[in-house]
Amino acid sequence: MFIGIHSQAGQKKHSRANQPSRRTWFVALAMAGLALPIFGHSTAANASEAKNLHHVTFAVADPSLSVSTAPYSSLPIALGFWKKEGLSVEIQPVSGGNAGVQAVGTGNAFMTETGMTSIYPGLLKDPNMRIPAVHKNLYFVVVTKNSAIHTAKELKGKNIGVQALSAASYYYGRAVVEAAGLNPDKDVHWIPVGVGFQAAAAEQNGTIDAYAGYDSINAKFGQLLHKELRVIPSPLNDMPGMLGWLVTKDSFDKKPDEVAGMLKGIFESMVWAQANPEAAIKIHWKMFPASKPTNVSDEVAMKNAMEILTDRINLVYLPKDLKGPIGSADLDQVQKTADFMAKNGFLKKPIQVKEFIDFSLLKKANDFDRAKIQQEAKNYHAGK
Repeated sequence: MFIGIHSQAGQKKHSRANQPSRRTWFVALAMAGLALPIFGHSTAANASEAKNLHHVTFAVADPSLSVSTAPYSSLPIALGFWKKEGLSVEIQPVSGGNAGVQAVGTGNAFMTETGMTSIYPGLLKDPNMRIPAVHKNLYFVVVTKNSAIHTAKELKGKNIGVQALSAASYYYGRAVVEAAGLNPDKDVHWIPVGVGFQAAAAEQNGTIDAYAGYDSINAKFGQLLHKELRVIPSPLNDMPGMLGWLVTKDSFDKKPDEVAGMLKGIFESMVWAQANPEAAIKIHWKMFPASKPTNVSDEVAMKNAMEILTDRINLVYLPKDLKGPIGSADLDQVQKTADFMAKNGFLKKPIQVKEFIDFSLLKKANDFDRAKIQQEAKNYHAGK
């Protein structure tokens, strides 16, 4: 668990010829190690009922469907939030944020969620897409709890592990170092160590002194080390607008109820999961069995999953310092984040966020009783 953190439906009806075949997605899922029954998960209970629902596809930019995706994959379906909005949603895993953006842009998905490091380049290539909601930063530089490093300045002369020298977390780590008055090219050493076991081994054998990643891979890094982590403080840790939801301009303009309904079901799921994360994880594992680790005990699997899900919700989606509706942010501050991204290598050229971000649907997307959702979650028994 992170400690010392003060961070703060219906799309165009495409013909089957215009959609990826189920055989195509079966192959993709098989390659990702997922089971075919995923296709059976929609908000429609039967064929008759399905006729009254708007059918849309959500591209999940995580082929493993890890528990961090629960608020926008399993929970809105299992808890009936999307169905209540008149939506039948098919969950379509894709291989990362760029693939999710491409799926929306080509009309093969109605919506996706991913980092702005994938969304903004996509918008620069295809301006006919819109961002209806955003969330804050999910990148952090971390060290183990007992590390002698407590500030970014103390990273001088140290080895910082990154997934790859092309990864967004690498550019974020460079920016944290530079913001502390250090030269990211001379004062620290960047070591590509991948993620998971490879990254953990690099820390254990002394190859790296710190690790720059995003919330869920940082959590996994700590779990494999069996150590608690600390986030290195930086004014950059609270940047708004590093994560976003994406739809086409046509969907935003012509199907606002579906866009707002999708977001509403997701936001309700965030609130629900924050109130009862253990039940949320059990629901997710029941819907997507292949996402549950099999190489550890159930107790360890739950402990690790709890950390991953609660870090994503508490640090990114519903932080304590959230002001205004879920998914909203000050656009001037979001522009500063975009400028920061362009300056520090995340983007090849600047972008004007007001041309693509529109929060006008967030009032409707947040039109629900949070206290009621929280109570329902607390009263829920996963075995029922």
